[in-house]
Amino acid sequence: MKIKNQVICDLRPYNSPEAMQKISRITNTVLLLVPKEMDDRTKAAYATIEKQNIVSEVAVDSTLQPVVYNGNCTLNNTMIPDRESFLILNGNCRIESLSREKSVKIIANGNLLYDVRSEAQIEILQSNGTCFAVNLDKLIEIPDCGTLTEAVLSDDPETTYLCSGAMMIVPRLAQQAVGTVIAPIVVADSSVRDTRLALKSGMIFYRDQVTESTEVKKQMNKLRISADFLKQLSGKLVIFNTRHVLIDKSVTPELLREKVLLFFNIHHLKATRQTLDTVQLLAENVKILTK
Repeated sequence: MKIKNQVICDLRPYNSPEAMQKISRITNTVLLLVPKEMDDRTKAAYATIEKQNIVSEVAVDSTLQPVVYNGNCTLNNTMIPDRESFLILNGNCRIESLSREKSVKIIANGNLLYDVRSEAQIEILQSNGTCFAVNLDKLIEIPDCGTLTEAVLSDDPETTYLCSGAMMIVPRLAQQAVGTVIAPIVVADSSVRDTRLALKSGMIFYRDQVTESTEVKKQMNKLRISADFLKQLSGKLVIFNTRHVLIDKSVTPELLREKVLLFFNIHHLKATRQTLDTVQLLAENVKILTK
């Protein structure tokens, strides 16, 4: 038997050497579930199966039936089965506080927030994304490419500031700033290192003079940067997820350092001879850099 093109392939019903021997090949599967407990003969039979293009493989108790949630979802206590359960979460998900008799095993493909008060009841079997335990009652959401300002800052150390998109700007803040910042990408003022603000991010870029007036240009096909354009900015600039960025000959290295914080995730960045060295210092994840 050949198994192919399945999002979830569950081999737990095949937990015997005779059953495993019936399967010759498994291809193009996102998630392969295998029995958590296999005897030696079954393990040997499983090892002979040819496997190709398997994104992830997870061993799970055979008694647990998966419940799948796709997209953006918030799961409360009534939506979680009683006693022990097994969830596959695809997307951006949250799990609110659970009653004490419930426990959950999770495969998370995306971003997961779960209430820290139920942390002992939640086991992450596998995560392809980010998983954080936070106090959901003390969650403040910041929009995509938004700024964490003094106005929204709380003096409660359990507060979590969550970016609803890809990037958060964290400017210079009071040294007594506390709490946790969660975002895929953070551009933070260098002084934030001296606060008690914890940054949980896959990528953190510290820069000098990050202010509340920092402007983000993103998801553009083409952006031309001239001296006049930069001089009109009230604050500094982050250029993010843009295909083509062209720096005009009117731009000096001094003006570029004064006005630009970061070039990030750019397909083609064309500098000038005089700005190339400065651009290299400001650029991250640029596929093609020319002059």
